[in-house]
Formats: sequence, C-alpha cells, structure tokens
Amino acid sequence: IVEERLKALLARDGVVGGVSAGASVMTRVMMAGGKGEPVQGQGFDLFPGAVVDQHFLKRNRLTRLLSLLERNPHLVGFGVDEGTALVVRVRDWNLSVVGDSYVMAVVPATDSRKLRFEVLKPGDQIDLAGLHDPEVQVTSAEDLDEVLSGG
Repeated sequence: IVEERLKALLARDGVVGGVSAGASVMTRVMMAGGKGEPVQGQGFDLFPGAVVDQHFLKRNRLTRLLSLLERNPHLVGFGVDEGTALVVRVRDWNLSVVGDSYVMAVVPATDSRKLRFEVLKPGDQIDLAGLHDPEVQVTSAEDLDEVLSGG
C-alpha cells in the first residue's frame, strides 16, 4: 500500500525523496546491500528502468553496481555519492544533480550499444532516454549559462 500511495503522490506532481537505502528503494530492482557482490532486492518502482546505489564514490562501489547491471542489462545504473542527490522529474524523466559531489550514470552494453559512463556534476541535466542514445550529451550548468547569455 505504501508503494501505491507514493505513486499516487507522484502522479499529482508530489515529491518523494530518500537518503541511503531510501534512495535505493526508489527503483524496482533495488541494491539491497553487499560489500563486493551486490545483494538484489525489490523496491517501490518509482523510478522505472533504473537502479540506484548510494555512498557511491565515498565507498568505491562501481564494481558492485556493474555486477548488478550484468544481471539486469535493461537498467541504467546511478551511483549517487554522499551529500548529493539525483533529482528525477517523473513527468518527463529529466534528471539533474544537486549537492556537493557527483552521480555516475552507467548504461550497460548490449548487442546494439556500447557501455556508457557519464559523471554528472551538480547542475548537469539529461533525460533518461537520452542516456540510451550515445549522441545525446549531458547539459552542464556551464553550458546552460553559455546558452542563456547567447555565447
């Protein structure tokens, strides 16, 4: 019932947030733990098509995320570092970063695409579909400043 109520809140343009395990529970396939080898759990599916790992850079969790993505190559992995948030606007799946550190986006390789890593810094934006397209670039805060100033 909690999942249903949270989805209803998002449908009304509400806001849902989570820190640490609360961030991981936002996705259906959930990073539920594991030091080296990930423990996969089931989350709320508020952010379909993704998996979130937390304390990412601080605890050097790239290998753990890559291992989970090997089992789930249809997902995009997001490693969110401490003091940082990945803001997901559900209406259009626009992704942006706020905080003091970085978010790493990992799109696993398939038969039709290469592995893609993007290090997203505060102010960066991209949409979820854009991550699947190697031609779509991340828009950084500096790029936005340049565009807005006509430079």
